[in-house]
Amino acid sequence: GWTPAALANDFQYATVEQLQTNGASTLLLRHYFHRASMHLIMADILLNNSAGGERVEVELATAWPSCCTWFKPASPPGLLGAKPECQVGTTAESERTLSGQGAPRVTIAVCFSSSNHTVSAEGGKVEQVTTIASVYTSLESADPLAAAAKEWQESQGSFGLQESHVAAQQELWDSRIEIAGDLTLAKIVTSSLYGILISVRDELNYSTSPGDLPNGCYNGHVRALQP
Repeated sequence: GWTPAALANDFQYATVEQLQTNGASTLLLRHYFHRASMHLIMADILLNNSAGGERVEVELATAWPSCCTWFKPASPPGLLGAKPECQVGTTAESERTLSGQGAPRVTIAVCFSSSNHTVSAEGGKVEQVTTIASVYTSLESADPLAAAAKEWQESQGSFGLQESHVAAQQELWDSRIEIAGDLTLAKIVTSSLYGILISVRDELNYSTSPGDLPNGCYNGHVRALQP
Protein backbone atom coordinates (compact mmCIF):
# COMPACT_ATOMS: atom_id res chain seq x y z
CA GLY A 1 0.00 0.00 0.00
CA TRP A 2 2.99 2.36 0.02
CA THR A 3 3.13 4.87 -2.84
CA PRO A 4 6.35 6.66 -3.94
CA ALA A 5 5.91 10.39 -3.45
CA ALA A 6 9.34 11.96 -4.03
CA LEU A 7 12.97 11.11 -4.85
CA ALA A 8 15.84 13.53 -4.34
CA ASN A 9 19.57 14.00 -3.77
CA ASP A 10 20.62 15.99 -0.74
CA PHE A 11 23.72 17.95 -1.74
CA GLN A 12 24.67 18.95 1.80
CA TYR A 13 24.64 15.42 3.19
CA ALA A 14 25.37 13.44 -0.03
CA THR A 15 22.33 11.22 0.43
CA VAL A 16 19.66 9.74 -1.82
CA GLU A 17 16.25 10.14 -0.22
CA GLN A 18 12.96 8.51 -1.15
CA LEU A 19 9.63 9.45 0.40
CA GLN A 20 6.67 7.05 0.35
CA THR A 21 3.16 7.52 1.71
CA ASN A 22 0.49 5.19 3.00
CA GLY A 23 -2.56 7.11 4.04
CA ALA A 24 -1.64 9.28 7.01
CA SER A 25 1.81 7.67 7.40
CA THR A 26 5.04 8.50 5.58
CA LEU A 27 8.24 6.48 5.16
CA LEU A 28 11.55 8.22 4.45
CA LEU A 29 14.42 6.06 3.14
CA ARG A 30 17.84 7.72 3.19
CA HIS A 31 20.88 5.95 1.65
CA TYR A 32 24.50 7.05 1.48
CA PHE A 33 28.08 5.84 1.34
CA HIS A 34 29.87 7.03 4.46
CA ARG A 35 32.19 9.85 3.42
CA ALA A 36 34.82 9.15 6.07
CA SER A 37 34.57 5.33 5.90
CA MET A 38 34.34 4.43 2.22
CA HIS A 39 33.48 0.76 2.83
CA LEU A 40 30.25 1.48 4.74
CA ILE A 41 26.80 1.91 3.20
CA MET A 42 24.27 3.51 5.53
CA ALA A 43 20.49 3.37 5.35
CA ASP A 44 18.30 5.47 7.63
CA ILE A 45 14.61 4.59 7.74
CA LEU A 46 12.18 7.04 9.35
CA LEU A 47 8.56 5.99 9.83
CA ASN A 48 6.30 8.93 10.62
CA ASN A 49 2.93 7.85 12.00
CA SER A 50 2.31 11.03 13.98
CA ALA A 51 -0.93 11.69 12.09
CA GLY A 52 -2.13 8.09 12.19
CA GLY A 53 -4.39 6.36 14.67
CA GLU A 54 -3.36 2.72 14.22
CA ARG A 55 0.00 1.00 14.60
CA VAL A 56 2.01 0.75 11.36
CA GLU A 57 4.71 -1.87 10.78
CA VAL A 58 7.12 -2.06 7.84
CA GLU A 59 9.36 -5.03 7.07
CA LEU A 60 12.62 -4.17 5.32
CA ALA A 61 14.32 -6.56 2.89
CA THR A 62 17.76 -6.54 1.28
CA ALA A 63 17.74 -6.73 -2.51
CA TRP A 64 20.67 -6.85 -4.94
CA PRO A 65 20.65 -5.74 -8.58
CA SER A 66 20.28 -8.63 -11.01
CA CYS A 67 22.47 -7.10 -13.70
CA CYS A 68 26.29 -6.90 -13.86
CA THR A 69 26.98 -8.66 -10.56
CA TRP A 70 25.97 -12.14 -9.40
CA PHE A 71 25.82 -12.76 -5.67
CA LYS A 72 25.69 -15.98 -3.71
CA PRO A 73 25.24 -16.52 0.04
CA ALA A 74 28.49 -16.85 1.97
CA SER A 75 29.53 -17.54 5.53
CA PRO A 76 31.70 -14.83 7.05
CA PRO A 77 35.01 -15.82 8.63
CA GLY A 78 35.13 -16.55 12.35
CA LEU A 79 34.08 -13.50 14.33
CA LEU A 80 33.44 -12.85 17.97
CA GLY A 81 30.05 -11.45 18.87
CA ALA A 82 27.50 -10.51 16.25
CA LYS A 83 27.91 -12.07 12.82
CA PRO A 84 26.63 -10.57 9.57
CA GLU A 85 25.12 -12.24 6.57
CA CYS A 86 27.40 -11.83 3.55
CA GLN A 87 27.04 -12.02 -0.22
CA VAL A 88 29.95 -12.61 -2.59
CA GLY A 89 29.98 -12.18 -6.36
CA THR A 90 32.09 -11.10 -9.29
CA THR A 91 31.91 -8.51 -12.02
CA ALA A 92 34.14 -7.36 -14.88
CA GLU A 93 36.07 -4.11 -15.20
CA SER A 94 34.19 -2.89 -18.23
CA GLU A 95 36.77 -0.23 -19.15
CA ARG A 96 39.38 -2.92 -19.79
CA THR A 97 36.84 -5.06 -21.60
CA LEU A 98 35.94 -2.22 -23.96
CA SER A 99 39.61 -1.44 -24.63
CA GLY A 100 40.39 -5.04 -25.61
CA GLN A 101 42.44 -5.85 -22.52
CA GLY A 102 40.33 -8.82 -21.58
CA ALA A 103 37.80 -9.12 -18.78
CA PRO A 104 39.52 -9.64 -15.43
CA ARG A 105 37.02 -10.53 -12.75
CA VAL A 106 36.66 -8.42 -9.64
CA THR A 107 35.30 -10.08 -6.50
CA ILE A 108 32.77 -8.11 -4.46
CA ALA A 109 31.84 -8.94 -0.86
CA VAL A 110 28.95 -7.27 0.96
CA CYS A 111 28.04 -7.91 4.62
CA PHE A 112 24.90 -6.77 6.42
CA SER A 113 22.79 -7.61 9.43
CA SER A 114 21.59 -11.20 9.35
CA SER A 115 18.32 -10.40 11.13
CA ASN A 116 15.29 -9.03 9.33
CA HIS A 117 14.67 -5.37 10.04
CA THR A 118 11.21 -4.26 11.02
CA VAL A 119 10.29 -0.71 11.95
CA SER A 120 6.96 0.01 13.58
CA ALA A 121 5.28 3.10 14.98
CA GLU A 122 2.21 3.42 17.13
CA GLY A 123 -0.39 6.03 16.27
CA GLY A 124 0.97 9.51 16.97
CA LYS A 125 4.60 8.29 17.05
CA VAL A 126 7.73 8.61 14.88
CA GLU A 127 10.33 5.81 14.80
CA GLN A 128 13.72 5.59 13.12
CA VAL A 129 16.23 2.77 12.53
CA THR A 130 19.64 2.69 10.86
CA THR A 131 21.08 -0.28 9.01
CA ILE A 132 24.71 -0.69 7.95
CA ALA A 133 26.32 -2.73 5.19
CA SER A 134 30.03 -3.05 4.43
CA VAL A 135 31.59 -3.52 0.99
CA TYR A 136 35.06 -4.65 -0.09
CA THR A 137 36.40 -5.76 -3.46
CA SER A 138 39.47 -7.71 -4.54
CA LEU A 139 40.92 -4.39 -5.75
CA GLU A 140 41.33 -3.28 -2.13
CA SER A 141 41.85 -6.56 -0.27
CA ALA A 142 43.24 -10.02 -0.98
CA ASP A 143 40.35 -11.40 1.09
CA PRO A 144 37.37 -9.06 0.55
CA LEU A 145 34.97 -11.33 2.46
CA ALA A 146 37.07 -11.26 5.63
CA ALA A 147 37.65 -7.50 5.27
CA ALA A 148 33.96 -6.76 4.77
CA ALA A 149 32.94 -8.93 7.73
CA LYS A 150 35.50 -7.25 9.99
CA GLU A 151 34.45 -3.76 8.86
CA TRP A 152 30.80 -4.58 9.53
CA GLN A 153 31.48 -5.94 12.99
CA GLU A 154 33.55 -2.91 13.98
CA SER A 155 30.82 -0.57 12.74
CA GLN A 156 28.30 -2.16 15.13
CA GLY A 157 30.12 -0.75 18.14
CA SER A 158 30.64 2.68 16.62
CA PHE A 159 28.74 5.75 17.72
CA GLY A 160 28.12 8.93 15.76
CA LEU A 161 28.53 7.39 12.29
CA GLN A 162 25.87 9.68 10.86
CA GLU A 163 27.48 12.72 12.50
CA SER A 164 30.95 11.84 11.21
CA HIS A 165 29.57 11.38 7.69
CA VAL A 166 27.85 14.76 7.80
CA ALA A 167 30.99 16.46 9.16
CA ALA A 168 33.18 14.92 6.43
CA GLN A 169 30.70 15.86 3.72
CA GLN A 170 30.36 19.42 4.98
CA GLU A 171 34.15 19.79 4.99
CA LEU A 172 34.22 18.58 1.38
CA TRP A 173 31.34 20.85 0.38
CA ASP A 174 33.08 23.93 1.84
CA SER A 175 35.02 24.09 -1.45
CA ARG A 176 31.88 24.82 -3.47
CA ILE A 177 31.45 27.79 -5.81
CA GLU A 178 28.76 30.37 -5.06
CA ILE A 179 27.13 32.16 -8.00
CA ALA A 180 24.78 35.12 -7.55
CA GLY A 181 22.44 36.74 -10.04
CA ASP A 182 21.83 33.73 -12.31
CA LEU A 183 19.85 30.94 -10.68
CA THR A 184 19.97 28.62 -13.73
CA LEU A 185 23.76 28.88 -13.99
CA ALA A 186 24.10 28.42 -10.21
CA LYS A 187 22.10 25.17 -10.39
CA ILE A 188 24.24 23.83 -13.25
CA VAL A 189 27.54 24.67 -11.57
CA THR A 190 26.42 23.40 -8.16
CA SER A 191 25.15 20.05 -9.45
CA SER A 192 28.23 19.59 -11.68
CA LEU A 193 30.63 20.32 -8.85
CA TYR A 194 28.68 18.00 -6.58
CA GLY A 195 28.98 15.19 -9.14
CA ILE A 196 32.75 15.67 -9.32
CA LEU A 197 33.32 15.87 -5.57
CA ILE A 198 31.39 12.70 -4.68
CA SER A 199 32.87 10.73 -7.61
CA VAL A 200 36.51 10.87 -6.53
CA ARG A 201 38.29 10.12 -3.26
CA ASP A 202 41.80 10.89 -2.07
CA GLU A 203 42.52 7.26 -1.25
CA LEU A 204 41.45 5.86 -4.65
CA ASN A 205 43.42 6.15 -7.88
CA TYR A 206 40.41 6.64 -10.13
CA SER A 207 39.33 9.56 -12.27
CA THR A 208 35.80 10.71 -13.01
CA SER A 209 33.63 9.10 -15.67
CA PRO A 210 34.99 9.12 -19.27
CA GLY A 211 31.98 11.27 -20.15
CA ASP A 212 33.26 14.04 -17.87
CA LEU A 213 30.51 13.94 -15.24
CA PRO A 214 28.92 10.55 -14.43
CA ASN A 215 26.38 9.58 -17.05
CA GLY A 216 24.71 6.53 -18.52
CA CYS A 217 27.12 6.14 -21.45
CA TYR A 218 29.57 3.98 -19.49
CA ASN A 219 27.12 2.77 -16.83
CA GLY A 220 28.81 5.12 -14.35
CA HIS A 221 32.17 3.29 -14.54
CA VAL A 222 35.42 5.20 -14.07
CA ARG A 223 38.94 4.53 -15.24
CA ALA A 224 42.09 4.04 -13.19
CA LEU A 225 44.78 6.69 -13.61
CA GLN A 226 48.04 5.23 -14.83
CA PRO A 227 51.28 6.38 -13.11
